[in-house]
Amino acid sequence: MHDMRPLFRSVATGALLCAAILSTSVGLAGSRDPQGRQAIGDRIQKMVGSDMKGWCNAKGVSYPPDDVLFRVFKQEREIEIWAKSEGAASMQLVRTVPICSMDFLPGPKLEQGDGKTPEGFYYIKRKSFGTSSAYYWMWMCLDDARIDSEGEPGKCSCVKICIDYPNDVDKFRSRKGLGISDPGDGICIHGNCITAGCVSFKNRDFLSVYGFAALHHRSKNDDLQIHIFPFRFKGKDLAAVPIDPDIGSRLGTDKTRRFWRNLKTGYELFEATGLPLKVQTSVRLRKGSSGRPVKQLQRGLKEMGFFEGEVNGVYDDATVRAVKEFQKSNKLKQTGRIRGVELEKLQMYWFE
Repeated sequence: MHDMRPLFRSVATGALLCAAILSTSVGLAGSRDPQGRQAIGDRIQKMVGSDMKGWCNAKGVSYPPDDVLFRVFKQEREIEIWAKSEGAASMQLVRTVPICSMDFLPGPKLEQGDGKTPEGFYYIKRKSFGTSSAYYWMWMCLDDARIDSEGEPGKCSCVKICIDYPNDVDKFRSRKGLGISDPGDGICIHGNCITAGCVSFKNRDFLSVYGFAALHHRSKNDDLQIHIFPFRFKGKDLAAVPIDPDIGSRLGTDKTRRFWRNLKTGYELFEATGLPLKVQTSVRLRKGSSGRPVKQLQRGLKEMGFFEGEVNGVYDDATVRAVKEFQKSNKLKQTGRIRGVELEKLQMYWFE
């Protein structure tokens, strides 16, 4: 924990602060407060649905929207809610909501209990809407008279959404890059303005965030994407941006900035297309493969000095030769294909 984080509230549970326990159990029998994603989503619609509809309509997005995406910016302390109509060419920014409490210092999460908020591309899955928790900050009373009060375990409604941290990149960075056995887990989005790595809102502000997430999962969509960035990359000189001192000393400034350059690629792609990213952190590639993973491979091999061809996203003969040179340099079998062991070596370079 860092005392330079003014909005970071320390509690006795320490490392367990955001270890929200997902449960499939049914809510309290006879409770007048809604329990479960569907019922909570319905209650939130009654409370702020007209506002949510107005925000969408103002941007030409049908309501309820067909697709939703979140983008979190740590340094700016806000989350963007993007949505689009079915068949629309791109998503529209329908709302920006202030974040009350989070790790606001740039730098990724490395291990359990470090108080850091992750950075990267994540998903909110249908099973991520928890229905129970032992921690009061996951509970809210969903009516206007009580919404601003702190929750109490077992009373009112458990209102939380958890992300799929750690992903492959997080695990690789911590376990193989730094020798950290436990990169942590249980990173959630919730109310009550308290955190040790989670993304936390004032209760009233959190209503629309949860509401849009619930609407996304009512459609036959893929998992909801949430992009967590250290800051807005537009106009930023990455070499001059200050890094959380703890992350700088442990991960190193060069590796941190290299990781940020990779995040910037995804940031700029979304800025250009307004469409959800097809994020892959583990792939198998060979001659004939094509697409963004191949382009990323070629760009990395070029940066390392193995590839001299055109970065065109096509796994051609020049790419095969470059991969073989990379494998030879790393004392690997020279197959010209990218699989598990090659991917680990590449991730060590790209995502350390």
